[in-house]
Order: sequence, then C-alpha cells, then structure tokens
Amino acid sequence: MKNKIKKIFIIFISIIFSGCKGYYDITNYNIISGIYVDITKDNKIMVSCENIASVTSSEGNETTPKTTISTFLGDSIYHAFRKGALSSHGKKNFYPSIRVVILSKEYAERGIEEAVDFFIRDPKRRNNAYFIISDKKDYNLFNKKNTDIDITSDEIFGIIKQTKLSGYGVDTKLYEFIKEANSNSGVGILNVFALKPTTEAENISENKGGKDSSADLQILGTGVLYKYKLLGLLDINETLAVNIIRDKIHEGVYVLQDENPKNKITVKLRDPKVTLMPEVTDGNHVINVDIKSTSEIVEYSNEESLKTIDLIALENRISKELNRKILKTFDKAKKEFKVDIFNFGGAFERKYPQISKLTPEEWNKIFVDNLSINLNTKLTVTDTNSTSEKIQ
Repeated sequence: MKNKIKKIFIIFISIIFSGCKGYYDITNYNIISGIYVDITKDNKIMVSCENIASVTSSEGNETTPKTTISTFLGDSIYHAFRKGALSSHGKKNFYPSIRVVILSKEYAERGIEEAVDFFIRDPKRRNNAYFIISDKKDYNLFNKKNTDIDITSDEIFGIIKQTKLSGYGVDTKLYEFIKEANSNSGVGILNVFALKPTTEAENISENKGGKDSSADLQILGTGVLYKYKLLGLLDINETLAVNIIRDKIHEGVYVLQDENPKNKITVKLRDPKVTLMPEVTDGNHVINVDIKSTSEIVEYSNEESLKTIDLIALENRISKELNRKILKTFDKAKKEFKVDIFNFGGAFERKYPQISKLTPEEWNKIFVDNLSINLNTKLTVTDTNSTSEKIQ
C-alpha cells in the first residue's frame, strides 16, 4: 500500500512540476489552496492566500499538510500578488491549485469583474474554481475559522459538493457562473458562507471554551449577482425554490410544520422533474411550470400516528406549501431584485428566438412588468419507516 501511495505521489509531482530538476525547484513554488479578496477603506485590493506546506511529524515518517496565511495589498489583484512576491521568500505562486475564491460582501457589491477577469485571462489559473461570498464585510474566513480541519479551502469545497443533497446552495464552478451571468437575464448565483456556532450547547458552562463551542463554516444561502454585482441574498429555503425551478439539484430537504412545534414532517424530494412551458399571447408573457417529484418521509414527529394520516391529503398539503415558497421567492425576485433569478428567459428564448436579441435590461423589464407564472406541483409521498410503528 505504501508503495502505491509513493508511486501516486511521484506521478503527481511529475505532472504538476514537469520540467523541474530537483528539490529546490519544487520548494520554489507557493502552493495556494484558496484566496480571499477584499477592498480596503482607501480602495486598495487586499488578497489573502491560504498556502499549503508539507510538515513531517516528529517521528519523521508521516507528512501532513500545514497551512499559512499571507496577505498582500495592491491597486489590483495582479498587482497585489506581484507586490507579495517581494515578501514571499522568492517563491512563485502556483495558481492551478486554487480551489476556492472568497469574496467579501463589500467587494461583491462593488462588482467582481476584476476577480473573474484575473482567473480567465491566464490559462494557468483555474476557471473551475469556486467563487463564494463571505456574509459580512471585512470577514476573512481563513483567519477567523476555528476548526480541526487543516485546509479551509478543502472544507469549503466539500460543503459545496454536498449542496445537491439539500438544495440549500449551488454547485457552480467559475466557468458555469460566467455562462449564467452572460445569459439574457445577466444573473449569476454564488454561495454565501459564514462562521456560525457549531452547536447551541455552547452556552452550557461545561462546553464553553471547548471545541464544541468553536465556529464552523456554514452555507447561509446564495447571493444574487446582476452584471457581476451583488444585489442581495437568498436564504436556504429561497435557494431551494430557485434550484428546483432551475433543475439544479438531485435531492431537496423540506420541513413541514404546523402551529404545534412538536408536529414536524421532514420530506426528501428526489430528482424533481421540472418542465417549463413559456407562452406569449397578445404581448403577455406566461411561464407554466410543472414540477413532479417522488418524495420520502425521512423524519416524522407528530402527535397523530402516520398510520391514520391520509397520504393523498399530505401530498396535497406539501405540494401547496412548496408552491407557496416558490411563489414567495418569485415575488421577491420581482419586487426586491427586479431581475430574473430563475432563468425563465432561457426557456422563452428557446421557443421565441427573437427574445435572444433583447438586452438584459429589456428582458428583466418584461420579467418584472409583464411575466406571470402558473405553477403546478405534484409530489408523490412514501413512508420510509420500515416498522410502520409510531415512536411513543
């Protein structure tokens, strides 16, 4: 097994550092796993890099990753990196290793074109990295995160990959985001991350100061960007609604709750099938949305036994509640963002090619002033309790 690992490591080094001749060539590189971009009060660009180094254990037989944070200031991102090279012991930056780019909220509100351009202009930089937004201004997730996981960028990467199982975020790489932002709506969506307490038990005196009271990385939802500028945020339920319409998830999680806090039904939506049918009649634009999904009850907490509940009535109730959430998000897009966050414009463009000639401003005006939605959701609910017994 050790020989296999050794061979893989040799191949990895050979591919990445092809042309290098020895140890000093390899150590000449600064391996960057992620960067954080912010803007200072005097309009300077601040770039913080999470750098990876290998550290050998005291026994000398095990190598583990160790990260350091380096921060540079400049008039642009490229300028900041160049200035940083003067204080990085002469090491060259290795950009292909970057998996995550964190943008401060203030930077995103001013526009992220510069960061996007920096990554797509040079083929050495990866256009399949993930761009995310930090939920607060001046909030560096690299420096303020307290966790046992060594590489913050790897943790963020892993969380993003799990979003397709909840629908609470988006698995969108940079090149996919650019494609979205260049659509006829001009809208792109990025994840919003924050540091939150790992457990509510942190207020218990026995836990204070311990690992259980540390801050943990979480997705708060997503940010809506129009022409590469952040307009506002969607919470996790609004993000789920948008993801369902955009057919971006494999599974979704939805909790149905009534006035009694003890009565909760958690449903998993499996591979929602969405059909968009646009119509234009006498200048009026209508989007007919048909949603079908096989759903499972994955958690049931209710005073009434599931055996006595009418599943058909439950299906109708969940379908209506999901419709309400989607329509509420649709209304928010019209009134607050005033842009098409669902990419309905793409559906109209496929049926009515002349719409492709419209500018984003023209299409979004139609979306706000002249687009109505007919929503039909049909969920088939099954119970996954193998015992069919109510927990007493």
